[in-house]
Amino acid sequence: MKQKIKTIKTHLIDADVKKLSKIIPFVMELKDLLNNLEVKSIKEFEDKINEQTKFVSARLSAEALGYSDEFLRLQQLEKEIDGRLTINDVNANGELKASLKNEIRDKHTIYYTSDELKLLEQLDNIIENYNKISDIANKHIGFNRSGKLMYSPFSTLKTSL
Repeated sequence: MKQKIKTIKTHLIDADVKKLSKIIPFVMELKDLLNNLEVKSIKEFEDKINEQTKFVSARLSAEALGYSDEFLRLQQLEKEIDGRLTINDVNANGELKASLKNEIRDKHTIYYTSDELKLLEQLDNIIENYNKISDIANKHIGFNRSGKLMYSPFSTLKTSL
């Protein structure tokens, strides 16, 4: 069953998209740098250079192989991105993918609960029935101070006890 949307918090969606959009240039730079190094991830690059030098430290391996600038930039980019985006979240045009935008939209969308839907249906029926009553008949009913629907004090239709 498809859920009925109660509200969409567009300002939060826009804020999240704006925050992530500021990170896109870093992701694109990371993607280019990894492509130039012919690897798919920072971990793969570290493993590759450690294997070539037989060192345990990726920093030392990068220095030994002349990749110290690239290695430092990879670390800086990783720190800037901080796991908020991945290379797979950005398309070739440097825009957020639709799937990520949908995730953000779903995150900030509130749906009616089943109890709320039942109450909403009851209230809709009450409003519909109230609106079916003629204007003349409407003058015979009203709400008291406590919010209860009752006969108007001026109604000639109410029964006396």
